[in-house]
Amino acid sequence: MTAYCLWDVREIHDQDAMDEYVEKVTATVEAHGGRYVVIGGPWQVVEGDWHPTYPVLIEFPGMEAATGWYTSDDYRDLKALRMGASVSDAVFMDSSGAEEHLAAAQDAPPWGDVAYVAEVAQFVDDAPIGTLLLEVAPAGVRYTARSEEGEVLLALLLTWDGADWTAYAADAADGTFAPAFPGFGEAVLAAVVDPRTPEIGACAQEGTTCVEEGEDAFGGRSAMRLSMAIDGLGTSTVWVDLATGLTLGGEGATSDVAARTELVRFEERAPDPDRLRP
Repeated sequence: MTAYCLWDVREIHDQDAMDEYVEKVTATVEAHGGRYVVIGGPWQVVEGDWHPTYPVLIEFPGMEAATGWYTSDDYRDLKALRMGASVSDAVFMDSSGAEEHLAAAQDAPPWGDVAYVAEVAQFVDDAPIGTLLLEVAPAGVRYTARSEEGEVLLALLLTWDGADWTAYAADAADGTFAPAFPGFGEAVLAAVVDPRTPEIGACAQEGTTCVEEGEDAFGGRSAMRLSMAIDGLGTSTVWVDLATGLTLGGEGATSDVAARTELVRFEERAPDPDRLRP
């Protein structure tokens, strides 16, 4: 696991001593498997107020090698020379945390074979703004939101085991996953399960009132038409697929904006009507 040693040399008051240090130190670093990555910059501050004076970054095969070099006999005298000739800040960093995170993100959590695929187009004031793709399996759903230009805006995988669920953020480029902010999972869960589902459905949320208006057809599917009133936002109409519980589309107005969705496609691959009842 790679380690990095970062210095910021803030002040030099004996240039001759530092010149001697620079001449001799590289051999000691290389003897312990290290290499210089950055010496002095150039650098650019992009966030915050920290402005390094003269940054130096050294890479080692691991923290043991880094600390081994720092405490070694061959570096001891040079370290004393440097510390007597300059003033620096230093920190050693181990990459194990990042490597463990990336390793955990390599594979998608088990969520079963995809049973249904639904794609809906989104419109605001009749202008297309993007699409939502739902890939539903017995133990989870993948939710991908794209702009009208096809750019992935949000990609989440929501898995469940009984009443317990977990949200993962998906990397659109390589398909890996990592734990996501729970609030994203709550939003996706409320959006994809049958709105009438107790506790987690949209109709169960505080300030929301739903009324069943009867069966209807939507995008070639048999659906239940719901009137959904949300305090402060207005009333919308939602169509819920009778066979799967998926929300197929909706329309409504908020302030001066009229929004609606249309079902683009619906595929049944391995029908499992119970898969959206976590």
